[in-house]
Amino acid sequence: MKQARWFEQGVTLIEMLVVMTLVGLLAAVVAPSVGSGVETVRLRATGERLAATLRMARTRALRTQHYMQVSVDPQSRAVELRDLEGGSVSAWEIPNTIEVQSKRPLTFLVYPDGGSQVMRVGLRNQRGRQVEVASDPFTMFPTVREVSQ
Repeated sequence: MKQARWFEQGVTLIEMLVVMTLVGLLAAVVAPSVGSGVETVRLRATGERLAATLRMARTRALRTQHYMQVSVDPQSRAVELRDLEGGSVSAWEIPNTIEVQSKRPLTFLVYPDGGSQVMRVGLRNQRGRQVEVASDPFTMFPTVREVSQ
């Protein structure tokens, strides 16, 4: 009988257990950082969506020459864009893992000429990362920036 070469014999149970242990350790180290990355992306996406809602309010106010209102309710997690003269309302909900940094509802008015109050909303995720959605005082263009802790 011919002796089999080492690569034809396959792997031993010990070799398989060593590889499985290494894969398990690697997964245990990588998994938490992937989870925090997902939460950071969700926080940033929520901030971008809020900024887009504020930009849409300005665009609609200019186009329709109506007063527009954007409201953010921390308790119900609702964001509403309301045409105060036309009556239309569009709304969306902030994810449960994101907290609005305010104790009371926030309301921002956009005038028919596109002007508005200074808008500023803080958002925080469960891991403590924060972003701020704020309008530039000169251009009134809302942007999202990360707040250092």
